Amino acid sequence: MHFFLIFLTTSSLPGVTYFEVFTELQASGGVPGPFLDTVASDGTSVYSFTRAASGGVDESNISRFSGGSFSTVVDTAAWNAARVGTFESTGSNGAGVTSSGDLRFINFFDNSFYNVNTGTGAVSVITPSSDISQFVGGTANLPAFYEVQADGSAFAVESVTDQILAFSPAGAISTAVSSLELAAGIGGTSIGGIGFDGNLLLVGSNSNDSLVGFSGGVSSIVLSTAQIEAVTDDIDGRVGFGDIFAAPNGLVYFYESDSDYILSYDPADPAGSLAAVISEADLGAGPGSDTINQMSWYQGKLAWVDASLGYYVIPEPSTALLGLLGVPLLLRRRRSCYLA
Repeated sequence: MHFFLIFLTTSSLPGVTYFEVFTELQASGGVPGPFLDTVASDGTSVYSFTRAASGGVDESNISRFSGGSFSTVVDTAAWNAARVGTFESTGSNGAGVTSSGDLRFINFFDNSFYNVNTGTGAVSVITPSSDISQFVGGTANLPAFYEVQADGSAFAVESVTDQILAFSPAGAISTAVSSLELAAGIGGTSIGGIGFDGNLLLVGSNSNDSLVGFSGGVSSIVLSTAQIEAVTDDIDGRVGFGDIFAAPNGLVYFYESDSDYILSYDPADPAGSLAAVISEADLGAGPGSDTINQMSWYQGKLAWVDASLGYYVIPEPSTALLGLLGVPLLLRRRRSCYLA
């Protein structure tokens, strides 16, 4: 029987409080010098991608956190037997759990699209890098942000040809947004994150500092620089983007990297509903930092990974999670308990 210590740490400052679900070390599965790359969730179970950060150490682990404990889904040996290249597994911003319970991700180290059967741990290649390179007419490069959908399809930025690719559930490749359409829509080629709200392919443009939506190759401004800055405390005529996440509650959340805020809006009225979820000051008050990587939905709440630190949830773990703790939680500066 293994026991894991989870610290639920709160800030004594006024404002929004968030909680630590688990740390990088707890999710590591024994990987030496671990780096918590990303976390994906189906709402109940959480899948963490951890790899060795030390040079020359080729180890990685995909773990499941469920019922208050961790179990290994894919260890180093299983990954090495299935991978396309000679690189560790990494999920980056975009890994997702499909409606059938499989875990899908694009490994930016070898530019291939993978599937993991979370029941058996079997790893399969959906679309190898060779097929993607053939499609784009050169050596493909897929940066560390993409979007996996519940049906197993995905969108990914290809940075050599500056287009956004679409992958069918079976792995067939097509162009979702061409290089010309992308340049016209975002005013350049600098992208901070992508997402999909069910209607629009969302692109966080670090070129024209706005959130842009694409449908059928036609672009529209979802949120402008001025609209975004109006709900933050960083007014300098610039905004930046990280992960963009369409949540089960119908809202779209995104990390604004210039102000270090998490913001949300209703797709039915983006400008009218845009609001700050948590500020840089509240993020910095701990237990994590103001760096937000992939967001997800856990126990009915917004959660995110702070790469190399841990996995966090806001505003409070659900009563189902708290029930796992098995002891009363008294209000104090630092609260901890053991999970069996």
